[in-house]
Amino acid sequence: MGRFIEKNDKPWLWSGGGIGAGLAIGFALAHIRTLQEWRWDIIAQPLATLGAGIAAIIAAWIAWFNGRQTRKQDKERALRERFTSIVEILSFENEDLIKREAGAYALAALAEDWADFYKDDPKSALQEQQVCLNILTSQLHDPITEEPQPQLLNFKERIQDLIFSNFTNQENNGPGNWSDLKLNLSDCHVYKITVKGFFNRDVIFSEVNFVNESRFINATFSELTFKQSSFDHAYFNEAKFHGPARFHQVIFQGAASFFGAKFFDISNFSKSQFQAIAKFDQSEFHDRTHFADSTFLRTASFRKASFYDTARFPQSEVNRPIDLSYSSFAMQESHTCINAIKASGANLTDAEFGVDFSKSNKL
Repeated sequence: MGRFIEKNDKPWLWSGGGIGAGLAIGFALAHIRTLQEWRWDIIAQPLATLGAGIAAIIAAWIAWFNGRQTRKQDKERALRERFTSIVEILSFENEDLIKREAGAYALAALAEDWADFYKDDPKSALQEQQVCLNILTSQLHDPITEEPQPQLLNFKERIQDLIFSNFTNQENNGPGNWSDLKLNLSDCHVYKITVKGFFNRDVIFSEVNFVNESRFINATFSELTFKQSSFDHAYFNEAKFHGPARFHQVIFQGAASFFGAKFFDISNFSKSQFQAIAKFDQSEFHDRTHFADSTFLRTASFRKASFYDTARFPQSEVNRPIDLSYSSFAMQESHTCINAIKASGANLTDAEFGVDFSKSNKL
């Protein structure tokens, strides 16, 4: 009889316990016989029957346990065979985008089957789901040319929707099945992307080409990186950034809107280029924010923004004065950062300085 023993299963303990119990019963009965002068020939048959029954129970349990383990191993083998077949379909050598799209949906379904298979082992479930997500994001590496094929753009939109739909619970608009996974779209080319949901792990968009409109409205991020990426038009209205938000060396070719966004950690826009309107009206910066060496070629508006910590705009290249009217600063008006902002010619009409946000209704 084969043995299929997992790390947390101890069939030998149960078997040994059963045998020990049988021996204990026999020992006790033997002593009762000695003390009370029972006739051994009378109780021998019941004892033999009891021992046989215990042995049968133990054998049946071991057979059930091994059968369960066999079924589990067969199911795992089937899941891994599915994965291998799907990955072959998703190979970049396969130019049939319809087949690749079907493979992508099959891979997303496989990720959920892994979650069900490892429902008692969340760590292993996340590991398998992470592999599936990494394969899915690789489908967005196809470059977008100046005259892209409509079929490729449709393919990208469907893959993007498939990925980001799993970061939101459609029933209660809370975190989705993949919210605890890392998302890395570095070196990808995306088209009309709509990013929504809750991202509890790192999100990396380094050197990504965002074609057409990119919407991140109401999305909730932990740690986020957009290093050296480029946007046609970007909308982060009402987005929440609970970890560091890195927009280092990002190029915004069209409108960049962060209206009402909340940055709860450091935000870094250093050396970024805003080639069209940049709107940060009513945004909240709860930690340090950096626009060092950034470039604003058109209107840059921070009207009614709240700066809970230092805000640095040194050496920023601006064609028009930055609008910081009606904004609130924790910094005193004499702070060096405020002096630098004034020196740049920024509009500080009705701005407040030295605000104690702990007593403010802006919290």
